[in-house]
Amino acid sequence: MAHDMRAPLRAMSSFAHILHDRYGSQLDESGLDMTNRISAAAERLDLLIVDVLNYTRVIKDKVQLSPIDLHQFLDDLIGTAQHWAPPRAHVRIEGNLPPVLAHKGFLTQCFSKLIDNAVKFVPPGRSPRVVISAQTEGQAVRIFIRDNGIGIARPNRARIFKMFERLSAAHDYPGTGMGLAIVHAAVERMRGRVGVESHRGAGSTFWLELKAA
Repeated sequence: MAHDMRAPLRAMSSFAHILHDRYGSQLDESGLDMTNRISAAAERLDLLIVDVLNYTRVIKDKVQLSPIDLHQFLDDLIGTAQHWAPPRAHVRIEGNLPPVLAHKGFLTQCFSKLIDNAVKFVPPGRSPRVVISAQTEGQAVRIFIRDNGIGIARPNRARIFKMFERLSAAHDYPGTGMGLAIVHAAVERMRGRVGVESHRGAGSTFWLELKAA
């Protein structure tokens, strides 16, 4: 059903772009604004459907854990994400990251969502800085993703891992409200834990705890 819903959304977005490109000169300011709103709304709903599909895959797919070189994995992931690179953002690994038992696809979902959020949720005019580190705690490895963003007030920390929860206005920080719900589900499927330490205005430190390989 979700895949079927995406087809008309893509058509809506495509026709809105065609209308704007071919007939934009014949539209007044109000008409141009309407075509832009149609396109933006279709794209937002398409992103939401994609995230719902991702969430469904996470909770339904079979999970087979295997040893993953976390340092190499994150080095490769950071290196292929241009929007995390300077001057847009500064994402770096601090110290050594021990290997973990995980599912590579789920791990990619987790770190992509968490780093995307760390880069996105910063005050205007501030360059995002993200530091990833880890420490071994008995048979587990706890990975920290520390940012210099807007932070999260204490009463809201429990809410953020639920589906469709948004703490900021969509026009300030676009998103679907599904990212952290996907992270939470993926970590649980890998028999791990996830949490956050944060204060409003003072950045956040998200952590993932997975079994050491």
